[in-house]
Amino acid sequence: MCRGQGNLSVIVDTCIVDAEKLIEEVQHMQIHNILQTKASKGISTETFFSFLKRHDHLSVADVLQTLLLMSDANFQSTVAVAPRVFNTFSTIPDSKRMPLNCNRYAALFGIKQGRIVDYHLAGQHLFACMEDWVSVRVNNVIKRSIKFNATVFQFAERVATQVGCVDATTFMDIIECVDCQIKANPALLEATLVKEYNDCMNVLTKIGCNFNKPSQAVYHFMKHGAEFGFEKYEIEKYVKWLPSQIFTTENIVCRQTNSDNSTKTDYIDRKNDWFGVLYDNGSKVTINTMFVKEGAWRTHKTKMDEIINNVTAPAFKNAFFRD
Repeated sequence: MCRGQGNLSVIVDTCIVDAEKLIEEVQHMQIHNILQTKASKGISTETFFSFLKRHDHLSVADVLQTLLLMSDANFQSTVAVAPRVFNTFSTIPDSKRMPLNCNRYAALFGIKQGRIVDYHLAGQHLFACMEDWVSVRVNNVIKRSIKFNATVFQFAERVATQVGCVDATTFMDIIECVDCQIKANPALLEATLVKEYNDCMNVLTKIGCNFNKPSQAVYHFMKHGAEFGFEKYEIEKYVKWLPSQIFTTENIVCRQTNSDNSTKTDYIDRKNDWFGVLYDNGSKVTINTMFVKEGAWRTHKTKMDEIINNVTAPAFKNAFFRD
């Protein structure tokens, strides 16, 4: 396919141009095939090309691989997806917006069934006027994390009272702190946890953190800090040094776009299997968590390779997605 005679460098340059044109033609052909597949699933041509227009800053190769790895539901959103990684779309199921009025909550909180707003801690009605996401958080912590464990809940009530908790999300963070610390040390004393919690909060008051709330940072540090080799007094390393190691562009592996156009982006540091999540509500980006997830990169790479290999002949794969 290389044309012309004469200077070797000219021939080589011509061959390179021909090869790049061939690669681009194959890529465009694959995008056309994807369009036909999406159309058969009910995605209109207008929607498909609107997606392409929003991502015209990407190379053809980036767009192609992104299309192969993303959920069809992402076409519902106008939020730009992350290139060359898994992209998904999510809504909060109605089942998660539970009213927290079952008899197990009533028994645990010491209230009449259906009267979650009556619960108070040291005079604070923590569950009054909750937003949906707070309700989801409460349900996840009480039902899934501690499984209505009264011992953990009552321990957390005492700790929360001593540290001056005044809202539901902070209370949930304290419950999570208690749960993970008791699991590590069943003989844990309230005074010990109160001191460790306050020490961490004092550090964060001075240095700040990119978590949604300082109490959230303390909970995640208490649960996962030791996984990175941090001592109990080294929360500064967890909230300042560690994010710079995990949250880099090359570490992005998945982005979830939510129905409200907020996004949750997963990162994996492939050398250490350090896993982290950032949440972007459109006006502020915050850290959700950071922990060690053994085998995370290997699992991600295997899943991605399987998808790509299913649509691309191995002989073409390296050239197919080249930059």
